[in-house]
Amino acid sequence: MIELVLFIHHGSGAPGYALREAVSRRFPGIPRKSVSGVDSLRERLKHPVRAGEQTIYVVLADTPERLSQLQRLKAHLEDKRLLLILPDNRKETRSAGLTLLPRFISYCGDGFGDLAAVLDKMIAPDRYHPVKTGL
Repeated sequence: MIELVLFIHHGSGAPGYALREAVSRRFPGIPRKSVSGVDSLRERLKHPVRAGEQTIYVVLADTPERLSQLQRLKAHLEDKRLLLILPDNRKETRSAGLTLLPRFISYCGDGFGDLAAVLDKMIAPDRYHPVKTGL
């Protein structure tokens, strides 16, 4: 079973609203939990994953300050399936984001089409394996 955990800070405004709507529309049947504070995310990251479960974290770092707060959670994020949305594409922002070891990075200004495509592949990987023909 797959669960999505969306970190969308309560102060994220339009990017947070757009991300929440995009995920709701594209993945209506997937169980998800939203957390809106860094402390809430820290607590959620501490939950053990049960056998057979997969949790994917979609984390919106909508400001450089929020990214800095998230970097303090690095130890909790290391072994997680993390999709990270950064506030901008500046070199120092990318470098800071990469320290969290995400599986995918996107940017607030890019929309969420690429993120949704990656998330779709992570949720249903069997659909993307080539058909074996016995050759």
